[in-house]
Amino acid sequence: MLLPLPGGGSLIDNPGMRELHRWASEEAFDEVFAEIAALAEACRFADCQHGSEPECAVQAALENGQVDPGRWQSYQKLEREVQHQARQQALHATLAQKKKWKVIHKAMRNYTQATTEWARYWLRLATSACARQIKERVKLKSGPMLIPTRAR
Repeated sequence: MLLPLPGGGSLIDNPGMRELHRWASEEAFDEVFAEIAALAEACRFADCQHGSEPECAVQAALENGQVDPGRWQSYQKLEREVQHQARQQALHATLAQKKKWKVIHKAMRNYTQATTEWARYWLRLATSACARQIKERVKLKSGPMLIPTRAR
């Protein structure tokens, strides 16, 4: 349910929904805080954290009053949330990859075990066939002896 507020905002009431998360990308983040993004490009260092680095354009704008401190705090808070979201996505991707490979390795292990069991079975058959032929040849003392070859 969408409720209009007297100050011009809206209130969303969704029964059964406990929380609502922001879903923002870096591009959307730079669009919302366009003035801070533009100032960040003017910093001396490309990897400036806008804290205590020398010649930081954002810190200079904060000191000059070009950027509202409340807006800067909102920027920092949203930046932390976007970074947290990125870490969570990376964690979920890592866990999904790990689960995928666990299934693959388990299937390979089962296949190897099954193949080994079949190899043992055929080896026993070949050995017993060879033993029978030896016994028969000893009894007959003649005739060709067939030696089974290994299956490939």
